[in-house]
Amino acid sequence: MVVASAPGKVILFGEHAVVYGHSAVAAVLSDLRVYANCTLIDQTRIDISMPDLPSEIGVGNVKFSCEVSHVFERCVSEVAPQKPSQELTQSLNSCLQSCPDHDALLPVLFLVVCILRELLDSNKGVCIVVRSRNLPVGAGLGSSAAFGVALSASLMKLAVELKPRELKSDTLLGGRYRPSTCVKDEINQWAYAAECIMHGNPSGLDNYVSCNGGAVKLVKTDSKFEKITEFPALNIMLTNSMVPRSTREKVAGVRVLVERFPTIVTSILASMGEITEDFLASVEDVDRMETLVQMNHMLLGAIGVGHPSLDTIVAVTKKFGLFTKLTGAGGGGCAFTLLGNENCSKDSSAARIELERLGYRCYDTQVGGEGVLWHDKYIDEAPKVYHRWIAIGAFFSIAMSIIIKRW
Repeated sequence: MVVASAPGKVILFGEHAVVYGHSAVAAVLSDLRVYANCTLIDQTRIDISMPDLPSEIGVGNVKFSCEVSHVFERCVSEVAPQKPSQELTQSLNSCLQSCPDHDALLPVLFLVVCILRELLDSNKGVCIVVRSRNLPVGAGLGSSAAFGVALSASLMKLAVELKPRELKSDTLLGGRYRPSTCVKDEINQWAYAAECIMHGNPSGLDNYVSCNGGAVKLVKTDSKFEKITEFPALNIMLTNSMVPRSTREKVAGVRVLVERFPTIVTSILASMGEITEDFLASVEDVDRMETLVQMNHMLLGAIGVGHPSLDTIVAVTKKFGLFTKLTGAGGGGCAFTLLGNENCSKDSSAARIELERLGYRCYDTQVGGEGVLWHDKYIDEAPKVYHRWIAIGAFFSIAMSIIIKRW
């Protein structure tokens, strides 16, 4: 059995401005993770279970089982990580032709066929269980990318049992193992290929951050991801407004404003870019960061991507001396509240009680921690203390993912 996990991500600064050539900063949500448990079995079957994702038929959760030959004899696998060919995609679609949970299962079968290429000749099968650990869905937090990274990492390590090769890693505390840089690169490439199945033409930011951990600077004009070295772990409270939102609609709305008021809106976006650069230059200064958080949230409201629920979250936290901004596309989704760093952290308990009384869901977590990890412990149960809406979709909602172009 191999267990791997990968975190979601949060955009700290630069959402929307990054579309117009300015910098953005994204960081992992180190405690909000997707876990993939993969095991070789003696039966020549592929068994897939997603206990936290309800089936499209309206009863039970996503499950799938078939003979190994049913998939492998129809598909010509990709030898190296790359965007799936049309031929392979069509073959995988034929394997799931009558399956109601087709969209959820397609990227899983793709990774199995490509990474476990020796499975057909081994007289073995594979059992896959994917669990969420409180990562909200459809809120711009990279849940589908975390899914792809965790599953790719688990399958790659499992493949060593079929065809031995060295996968280097560093040992961490608590039975955790960090893959080496070159191994992470391969995991990231497979995860991006899986993202292409779900989203068509993703930026690659979500899977890159989830895989590598810490924080990343992105400049869209050259599509480069720059790992931010020595990024301090920041304590935040993440609040889910429970309001669905469409990234595509919000990006289009900003585009309309840019065309109608080019000088004004371009200046606002440029100011957001300056906020990002100021943050990067003073990342240890929590007081300064709080001011940047306030300014950035107000500027995002000025370009029409706010929402009453997000303004309520900002107002409630401000009563308790905490500073909050929306994260991602806006119009709903999530906001994060800055609590400080390891040297100076504020108490969010009072604000959390009031927000949850209003129907929001809150998570105290940390940004800037580990990315993809291997574990020596089986994760067999997701926590049950959170709202049902979070639990049932916590690692991703395929239907929403197809519609929404995420950050």
